[in-house]
This record gives sequence, structure tokens and C-alpha cells, in this order.
Amino acid sequence: MRAPCACRRRPTPCEIAALSLIRCLRLCALLLVLPFAPGTALAAPEGGAWELAGDRGGTRVWKRQVPNSPFVEFRAETTMRTSLSALMNLFYDLEAAPRWIDHTRRVRALRRDDATREYVLLLETDMPWPIKDRDAVIKGSWKQDPQTLAVMLRGKSADGVWPENPAYIRNTIRSDWTFVPLGGGDVRVVMEGHVDPRGNLPGWAVNMLIQESPFATLANMRRMLADKRRQSEPHDGITEPSPDFQPPR
Repeated sequence: MRAPCACRRRPTPCEIAALSLIRCLRLCALLLVLPFAPGTALAAPEGGAWELAGDRGGTRVWKRQVPNSPFVEFRAETTMRTSLSALMNLFYDLEAAPRWIDHTRRVRALRRDDATREYVLLLETDMPWPIKDRDAVIKGSWKQDPQTLAVMLRGKSADGVWPENPAYIRNTIRSDWTFVPLGGGDVRVVMEGHVDPRGNLPGWAVNMLIQESPFATLANMRRMLADKRRQSEPHDGITEPSPDFQPPR
């Protein structure tokens, strides 16, 4: 029997580029941050059963296939000791976004209407050479359930809102966040998302590490919220649970 060869094939430039992009996309983590207003394009995908992709550090991540897309959808869930206002203030702190959204160069507010709780943001992602940089326009909104006090943020790509920059490739994104107060100062944080990075990127490569991005995003979020100064500021329109709050069963 011939001994197996100890050498391994070197990855091609295309494979190296694809893997580099994945590390930068990190789920385009970026893109999962922002909610949406009704009526935008890109309907929420209806996939099959969720498959557990990872469970560590108090965070669980699931993935599932999306019809007519080579890229999987993901869902992540964890529990944090924080206030609802602190979570919302972090989302609205655009200058801090690059510190907790992986590989984000900048987030700009294109439009913001606090009365309707809607806004439009432009996110720019810095990619390693030779991958072309990405951007995304997210139309967002949020609401709070008056009974459960859960805060729901919904986000989707918005076409025709902002002209495309030839220096970037525009992503297509769906992003959902839900903050569910559990009582005793704990909040369940749930994030779901799907991203199509566009361009000539193989689905197998993007999906290889797509489940890692939620771990990084939520870990960064937890670190940011550990700053006590963020816990002391209320957010307009948010009702915090009372000290004896019990979530509805």
C-alpha cells in the first residue's frame, strides 16, 4: 500500500480571497444590527428546521437553509444582565458601532425619525485585499410590546434610497433583534439574520464561518454593556420592567 502523501495542495488565490472575506464579513455582523420599516423589499425567508451550530459561553447559535439562496440563515440567543434602554442606546450610538460590529469601517445615519421610530443607515465594511469593500443600506424601525415589554427591531435592505458607490459592492440583508425582559435585571437577546454579500463568493465558503459571527457580535455587545455609564441613561420611548416584574407565561 502506498503511503499517503504528507503534502497538501496550496489554496488558490480565489479560495484565499473567499476565506479572507468570511473572516471580515463575520456574518457581516454589521448588518445584523439594524431594524426595518414595513414595506421594504426582500421578504423574510421561510426555511426548514433549525440546526444547532454552536453552544458556548452562554450563547447558542442555530442555522438553517434559505430557499433560493446558497447562504444560510442564522439565529443566536443569549441572556445578559442589562437594561432595555442600555441595549437601545448602544444601537443608536453610531460612533461606537465599529467597536462592537466586526470589521465595520463606519455607520452613517441617512435618515432618522424618532416620532415614528424609523431610520435609514449606511454601513461600510472594510475588506482585506483583494476583496472589494462592501456596504449596505438598512431601513429600520422598532416597537415595544406593552404587555411583555419585549423590544422588537426589524431591519431590511432598502433599494433606491441611497445611490451605490462604485468603490463598494452592496449587500442584501435581513436583520431581526428581540430583547425580552426576564425579570431580576436579565434580558434575553435574540438575533436572527440573513445576508447575501453579492459578488463572486462561493456559498460553501461564506457558510463555513457564518455561525461564528453571532458569538463575536454578542460577546462584543456584552463587553460594551459592562460599562456602567451605559446602564444609567434612559432611552426615549422605552418602558423598563419594574423590580417585581414577572414575564408572562
